Amino acid sequence: MELRRAEKDLNDLVASYIDLLHKLKRQPHLKDHPDVIELTKIVEVEQAIDGNEECDSLHDQSIVQIHECLTNVLGKIQLAVDVDGCNNKLLEKFRRRCEEKDPVTGKPRYGEKTMQRVKSLLKTYGQLAIAKGFIETGKVVASDASDSLFLQLLDDVKTKLVLSDSGKTIVGLVTELANEEKTKVQYEMESKNKVVEEERKKMEEMAEAEVEKMKQENERAMKEEKDRLAREERERRARVVKDEMEKRIKEEEERQRLEKEKRIIDAIVRGKDGVQIQLNNLRKSCEGEKGAHRVALRSLHILFSQIIARPEELRFRLIRSNHPQFEEDIGRWYGGRELLIAAGFEVIEIDKITCYVTKEPSLANDFDKWTAWFDGLKNTVAAIEKDMDLKS
Repeated sequence: MELRRAEKDLNDLVASYIDLLHKLKRQPHLKDHPDVIELTKIVEVEQAIDGNEECDSLHDQSIVQIHECLTNVLGKIQLAVDVDGCNNKLLEKFRRRCEEKDPVTGKPRYGEKTMQRVKSLLKTYGQLAIAKGFIETGKVVASDASDSLFLQLLDDVKTKLVLSDSGKTIVGLVTELANEEKTKVQYEMESKNKVVEEERKKMEEMAEAEVEKMKQENERAMKEEKDRLAREERERRARVVKDEMEKRIKEEEERQRLEKEKRIIDAIVRGKDGVQIQLNNLRKSCEGEKGAHRVALRSLHILFSQIIARPEELRFRLIRSNHPQFEEDIGRWYGGRELLIAAGFEVIEIDKITCYVTKEPSLANDFDKWTAWFDGLKNTVAAIEKDMDLKS
């Protein structure tokens, strides 16, 4: 049970050692190193090494990874052959039993097959110990001069190896290359970080520049908007002032017009005599246009006749000055509008439009006044008819 466990531990250690040899032989800076070439002769695993050189796990191994593997393997060997280690005590036990004989039969304690297995185990451990020393010092040295088996292995190894003064041990060279690679990687990392940092700063500067640009654009837009609002406010105030002035001017003009119109209206003689005066004015005013006087008289006759026929109808008693027909037939001639005033019409405004209206007195409340108003309308019709007879 102890032997089987020891063999399994040894197989694991040898597998790690073989993996290390593969890596050393594939590394461009190490494969031609004299010690690496000679190292394959120490432990009898060369056939296994040659048969696994294309193992995928060995591809793209950096020198740093090889250094880690080397350190790991040397540590495992050191642990296995350490004088005070548990494994070495087990190996010592195997060594003693190889020399012991049965007190009864006088034969070796181990049988033939077990003896071969134990000696193979001790031999491989011894070779690994020699390989460790060779890797570290570049020399074949004895770690235990009292062990005859180990001394025999040492002599066998010396006869196989071609020792040379390469200047650097495998450990020294691997460590140096690993340090160089670490330095290179660190430099590349720092360079990359520097580039990244510069790019970051550049992006920050661009972002800050963009923010500043947007800030300036916003400030400019705000200023333009403020200026626009101020300009519109000035224009609005100017319009208000202008509109107010125009309003005052119009109001003044309208006031003057109304005063003038009032003076004119007040100057118009009312009643029968006033109607005759305005008929005379209308005749003179229409002299420049043939047929205009006849049209004006006919329209006035119709207007007053409708009122007499339907005095209660406001639509006949209210005349809008802007009515096209009224303006064409009567309003444009001097004496036309004035005749309405002389006949008792008043001037009022409806929706800012000058209108002429004759107000019917209450027949029930003031019969005399209504009679006088109605007689005035009839007298006006009679005067118009008389003038029409004179015209014809």
